[in-house]
Amino acid sequence: MRFSLYLCKTYLVQYRLQNYKLSKFRKMNDNNSAEYLFTILKRNGSHEDYDGQKIANAIRKSFVSTGQTIEDAELEAIVETVGNMLDADETLREVEHIQDLVEQQLMKRGHYAEAKSYILFRNKRTEQR
Repeated sequence: MRFSLYLCKTYLVQYRLQNYKLSKFRKMNDNNSAEYLFTILKRNGSHEDYDGQKIANAIRKSFVSTGQTIEDAELEAIVETVGNMLDADETLREVEHIQDLVEQQLMKRGHYAEAKSYILFRNKRTEQR
């Protein structure tokens, strides 16, 4: 009985180590990419689980608007960089700060036209609100 309990605990620890990277906020999903486990503060004051896919979709739209495409690896790198920055500094976990980080990453990687499109879309949405 003791041995089987020990064996169960061992498997549980191994499973957790395989599925969680060192940060308690970062979990590895089935695609072996980071899935962050924290909430962000929305403009209306509510909290929502962080979803990197929303960032990826916004970036894709900025590329479509300029008639360009983005490689999946480049897109994942941008989203992961933003996620890592949010994971490291919880004061950045607000929609406006996240959008600022996305703009910075686009420009840092040389995607100036797409960053401009992203900024213009943000301004348009701000005017609509």
